[in-house]
Amino acid sequence: MGIRYPVLQETPEYIKMDKNFQISFENAQKLLTLDLRDKAKEQIYKYITVISKQKLLQLITYKDSKFKEFLLAYDKNDFKSCYEIMDKYKDIKLTKIAKLLEIHWERTILQCELYSKSGDINSYIKTMGPLLFTSTRVNNIEKLLKKTFHTKIQKLLKSKNFISCEAVLYSYIDIFSNDKRINELMNKFEKESKIILAITQQKQNTDKNAWLYSKIIKNLSS
Repeated sequence: MGIRYPVLQETPEYIKMDKNFQISFENAQKLLTLDLRDKAKEQIYKYITVISKQKLLQLITYKDSKFKEFLLAYDKNDFKSCYEIMDKYKDIKLTKIAKLLEIHWERTILQCELYSKSGDINSYIKTMGPLLFTSTRVNNIEKLLKKTFHTKIQKLLKSKNFISCEAVLYSYIDIFSNDKRINELMNKFEKESKIILAITQQKQNTDKNAWLYSKIIKNLSS
């Protein structure tokens, strides 16, 4: 009825019932991590017919192994694994833990966007930490990291710090290989510095996510 009549969700009775459900569900989570599956199911059995809670309840009743894996990863502060599991098993995103993790992700990315705008490569990588290697979110991570490098190179060019700029260009190529934007910046560097780079003809790396295994990235993130 709470779904059909949203105003009911504001009543003390509904709030109390929902709080009781959350307590039962959290108890079930704890029991699941202890491998006490039957006891976990007992905790939420009385809610089994509540349609609005079905997806959450299935995490205990039918998708318990993946949910347990998620909960254990969270207990170990292995947030990278948490995000990867969440992204593959969408129902897990309905849980309070997943919602808190998404808030943490958004805050981390917002901070990294500031570093990207200032070209602070080291701070970007340090702030992301292990999350830098989150396989299910790698495209956005790579895109923002590349922008950070681009900004750094542009700043060094503007200040005519050609020695440092050349080093960052070489690092970029080692990590990401060639792309259209970096070729533009390399051409600009050669024109302004009168230094000919030895990497202008390097071919694009065929492995899209090869940068994840770059020694430079691993050293910076350690």
